[in-house]
Amino acid sequence: MSENQKQDSYSITPGSIILLLLPLLGLFAASLPHALPDFDAGEFAMVGVNGGIPHPPGYPLFSMGLIAAVSIGKSLGINHIGVMSLFSSLCAVGAAALLYIALAEYCHSKTAAAIGIYAVFIASPVWRAATAIEPFAINLFMASLCILSCWKILTTVNE
Repeated sequence: MSENQKQDSYSITPGSIILLLLPLLGLFAASLPHALPDFDAGEFAMVGVNGGIPHPPGYPLFSMGLIAAVSIGKSLGINHIGVMSLFSSLCAVGAAALLYIALAEYCHSKTAAAIGIYAVFIASPVWRAATAIEPFAINLFMASLCILSCWKILTTVNE
């Protein structure tokens, strides 16, 4: 197999990522809370509905995302808790997509990358982060973006 054929066999398209991670989003969406979950979710829900600044450090990106999600949810008739929890789920699925790309390129196996992503993202701590109104999911997304960026930089330097 030539080098070009090898690279094409591992190419990852946006459509394939969506198809791969749609079941994960479905699992998260099916388990979203219908009422306020524990910890600081009430404070973040209040910020999403009324605006303001949550406890330090304030989480400005997360707060803006919640406010935008509530605005979109109002126009669609979705309850505030559900739409804010869905925002966290979308952040987590975005993180899964970024990590999938990095893993598939690193190990040259889409199957191994998919198994690894599902094993991690259905684990209890990540599941909770993906379904709660807490900044953990957006932090996971940003960390995944850093990992993928570092991988791309390292592989570009090595070529």
